[in-house]
Amino acid sequence: MKDLKSMLERLAADVIKQAQTELETPRRLEYTKTKVVANKVASGTLKKSLTADVREAGTTYQLVFGASVNYAKQVEEGTPVGTVVPVSALVRWIQTRNIDTSWTSSVASAAQVFSKAIERRGIDGAFYYRDAVDKVLPRYRQAIAATFGNDMIKIFE
Repeated sequence: MKDLKSMLERLAADVIKQAQTELETPRRLEYTKTKVVANKVASGTLKKSLTADVREAGTTYQLVFGASVNYAKQVEEGTPVGTVVPVSALVRWIQTRNIDTSWTSSVASAAQVFSKAIERRGIDGAFYYRDAVDKVLPRYRQAIAATFGNDMIKIFE
């Protein structure tokens, strides 16, 4: 089963690369009145933190994708209506993205407005992992099946 594990490790590496590309791809922010197009990457920390692990348990393998930052799930899946995002986190986000806050008295005030808007509307997910798997997996399906078949033949020889 070494060949299959090696194939899955290559698949995982390609999914990570594609997820990083997905994060760099600008998306239309439908919840703004201006329908602005914005890059999904603020600081690059999430992009750099993406991880993949091929776990083996006997003849079973599991691909586990993750990230070492605590907000990765919210970026991937979005946040539902009613979610309260801490103002301190939004202050850092505003400063990182250099967002114009001249329309309000302070960065903290703008962060409070954003926090309330997120609570009212939620945030759409970026789905960087989902989209990456959807794009990469089809290229590997036949090779994985063939590799698995070859590994099984080796076991029974």
